[in-house]
Amino acid sequence: MTEFRVVRFDNRGAQVSARSYRYRPMTLAEDHIAIVIDELVWRFTRLPMLRGRETVVRRTIRDALPTARLAPPVWSVVAADDGSLWL
Repeated sequence: MTEFRVVRFDNRGAQVSARSYRYRPMTLAEDHIAIVIDELVWRFTRLPMLRGRETVVRRTIRDALPTARLAPPVWSVVAADDGSLWL
């Protein structure tokens, strides 16, 4: 197990609160990585300067991925109207 920390700041930049959460790091499956790469390649090759360069874009993205390939502890964050934060 490891921990990640969430720090909340007010609109002036002062720390309001902090909390640590425990989580078990998970390795991303190769098929999930392939899906993410496919999506990124599709998005980048929509740009005029990268059209027709799928192979180069795919190789560049693959090379830029972190070697550990662990899933992040938080996939998304939603700020609610009442000031709460959903991870």
